[in-house]
Amino acid sequence: MAAASAGSARAQLPPNPLPISLEARSSDFDRKNDRLVFRDVTIQQGELSIRADLAEATRLDFENSRWVFTGDVRIDFDEATVESESATLQFEGHQLRHAEIVGEPAQFAQKVREDGVQAMGEAHRLEYDFESGIVTLSENAHLSEGANDITGDWLRYDMREERIVAGSDEESDRVQIIITPPREDSAKDAGQER
Repeated sequence: MAAASAGSARAQLPPNPLPISLEARSSDFDRKNDRLVFRDVTIQQGELSIRADLAEATRLDFENSRWVFTGDVRIDFDEATVESESATLQFEGHQLRHAEIVGEPAQFAQKVREDGVQAMGEAHRLEYDFESGIVTLSENAHLSEGANDITGDWLRYDMREERIVAGSDEESDRVQIIITPPREDSAKDAGQER
């Protein structure tokens, strides 16, 4: 299941932070308790977009702040999308560095080939390190690319190196990989298109 990348620079952080735009239906700033609350919020920075029903933050300046998003969370970046019930995001130096995403399940999709094929994954927990480009799926992890599937207790997907490492926490649980050969008629059709 090696993913054919649409670009090798994927998920790399820019050397200089881009401007950050925040829009919300409403905001509440509690200076005494250092708490910010935004409803129906969208945050954008370059190709990064974060949307949620509610966001709570420790600081507004994104220099070194922790944001908790809840309700219909959607994160779009570098031809990838993550959807979940909640996400905790850590900003450092005005850039998103780390995301912890929880859902029943949390889901992500990334375009991996020019023909539109996507790598799609889901798990109860996703962690994404924006600096390394590695997403870790845990607790009933599943990843598919086209008709091929891999399942395990946890999966580590390196978006830049196009590498998947899978494992199980219990000896009785095993990693399962299903490779589905193309149908004969679709293989013929693909050959005729060339």
